[in-house]
Amino acid sequence: MKKKVLALLLSVAMVASVLAGCGNDSSESGSGSDKVESQESSSDTSDSASSGTEGTIEVTNAVEAKEAAAKGEGSFATDENGNNIYTAANGMEFYVDKDGDMYKRFDDVKLTYLYNWETSDNLTGIDQYNTEVAEKIRQKIGVTVEMQTIYQDTAENLNKTFASGDYPDMINAAYWGNTSATTAAIQKAAKDEILLDISGEIDKYNWISEGYEIGNITKGFYTGYIDIYGGPIYVLPCDMDAEPEPDEKHVMIRHDVAEQVAAQRGVEVSQMLSGIKNADQLYDLIVEATALQPKDINGNDCIPVGTRHNGNYYNQILRPFTQKHWTQYCLDGDGSIIPLYASESYIEGLMFIWKLTHEGYMDVECFTQSKDVAGTKIGNGQYIFVAASLGSVLGAQTDTGLYYSNPEMKYEIVGPLDWAGGEPHSYAEEAGETGTHVYMFPETCSNLDAAMTIIDYICSQEGMLLYNFGEEGKDYYFDEEGNLRWSDYDIELQENNPDQRAEERRARGLGLTRLNQVVIKDTMWFGPYINLSDLPEVIEWYKVAKVETPSLDAVSIIQIGSEGFEGYDEIFAEAMGGDIYKEKTEAAFFAKTEEEARAILEEYRDYVLNVNGMKEMLEYLTEQYNADPEHIYY
Repeated sequence: MKKKVLALLLSVAMVASVLAGCGNDSSESGSGSDKVESQESSSDTSDSASSGTEGTIEVTNAVEAKEAAAKGEGSFATDENGNNIYTAANGMEFYVDKDGDMYKRFDDVKLTYLYNWETSDNLTGIDQYNTEVAEKIRQKIGVTVEMQTIYQDTAENLNKTFASGDYPDMINAAYWGNTSATTAAIQKAAKDEILLDISGEIDKYNWISEGYEIGNITKGFYTGYIDIYGGPIYVLPCDMDAEPEPDEKHVMIRHDVAEQVAAQRGVEVSQMLSGIKNADQLYDLIVEATALQPKDINGNDCIPVGTRHNGNYYNQILRPFTQKHWTQYCLDGDGSIIPLYASESYIEGLMFIWKLTHEGYMDVECFTQSKDVAGTKIGNGQYIFVAASLGSVLGAQTDTGLYYSNPEMKYEIVGPLDWAGGEPHSYAEEAGETGTHVYMFPETCSNLDAAMTIIDYICSQEGMLLYNFGEEGKDYYFDEEGNLRWSDYDIELQENNPDQRAEERRARGLGLTRLNQVVIKDTMWFGPYINLSDLPEVIEWYKVAKVETPSLDAVSIIQIGSEGFEGYDEIFAEAMGGDIYKEKTEAAFFAKTEEEARAILEEYRDYVLNVNGMKEMLEYLTEQYNADPEHIYY
């Protein structure tokens, strides 16, 4: 509400200023003479303010500029590019966007940027400074970001960068918390005073502070990983969703195979699939579907059950064995808090995976295969069933062309499967991110204010449209309901030649330098389903998916442990960090007998529960949970 009122005040002030100096329509012409006349018309006000008139706001940043403008201090003008410019009494200039928010202007500041994430992008031959988008942003705020072409989402790359002494101005990397290796690398850099303390800068911009709001991040993430140095803050969380999104991970089946099984059962496909709720029903469906001996698009034998790369998402098959949970903890049979992986119900779920593997239904390669291998299997319809996200599965089929050439072979959701005890499935998602992408600014950052300003600008509606979506009327338009819709040209390219579309947009600089919004509000601002890569089945699922989150005043059991039990992080890391979970579970999956598999899993459970300090920690967590189960979630 304050922002809307201020925007109105600024709009009135701008109109008044321009009309006073330029006449009726001159504010829209953007000519050089208009700019001079507008500045001259307000020269008396500017001289008075800069001479130190009592009550004049000392303007050094965007927030102070808005306050000063709302009081009638300073002046507005239109520059040669048609941009609205506010000049404070002290001569400092600010670009004013369509919503009345202000952004300090700089004199052609160039910033280097390391985006420490795995990607296949290649910027060789692209002049990042002279792209269409870079030039337009530079006209407004005078800042350009040029991304370095080092793309490795690894702690090793971060540590090399921090050790080199040759730092970029900005870095974006993973800060997942807990035992994440990149988290440790970032925290070490903070302790080694390589990173700048930005705590005093957060409130000087329009959107930056949203990165630290509880609800966008959890209280546990803020207290445990952001505000942990007694005042200094070294990271800016970013790339967070404004609202919790449904998690579309499921067990899926090829539609044509489901049709054949349904015909044998004498029921409709939708009726059959919606009735699959537990592990026994899923197993029976797997057996029947496999017996049909379906082929993939190339005529090869199908593999009954698979996953994405590295076995990711096979836990979707385990859902009927696990309680609904937000964390890696659950309640044991006697009401005690216990690590999820060490619970008896989870072991039973893992034994179900052993059964599928032992009987030849589970792809033995799926636990170690690469993204490319998994994408090819899914894209060719080689899996009858796949545990993964709906979007990634259908996306793999678009990559191979099967999505359009053989729509009968698309995957669709089985169930959804219930949680343990027959509880209907709904998405359990924490209210706020427990780990995020983060921006960091090394001590040698050439201009922190400029870096924060360009991040601030691309967080605005106007900035995000310019940076990521392009030009209204050319790349997109707004429909009668005010929702953003892509141009016919973009839609046609996406369907028929997505590589060409991507190349054209890269050449223009759209999203090229991988700057992330602090909080993503695209759907909230511009209407639903504006991402061209969203497929109809995914869109429909998102419309109906039910998401449950704890209230903002609820506290995670992880936060309770991290803040209240000494040595919590070390105990957690020793018990469940590293590769030990993956090593033990996969050893169990490939055991020759049921007894051997169960023995391996029980040995791992005993290891977890007997890590030094674990017993006392779980007793503490259980005591805290039982004292306030309404406001503590697991």
